[in-house]
Amino acid sequence: MGVPMSVRNDSMYTMMAIKLKRKFIADFVVFGSIIPEIKAMSFLNDASIYQTLNYTKIAGVQLGLLITFGAPSLLFKRVILRT
Repeated sequence: MGVPMSVRNDSMYTMMAIKLKRKFIADFVVFGSIIPEIKAMSFLNDASIYQTLNYTKIAGVQLGLLITFGAPSLLFKRVILRT
């Protein structure tokens, strides 16, 4: 028994209640409601946090998990979309 996840899950972009022509394709969605964003950086920066926050908003979920394996030890940050 493993972690339930889907791969290459897609969502339509919506901006100001207008559907845009492009789709957002999440690489992974875990437990049907968590977007993990995997990086290979030595630190977590604001741009990566905002990127993960935007991915959660587009995908319609409230929780993102920003993970980087580029540091000497694992770094992670929960990113919560507050509505």
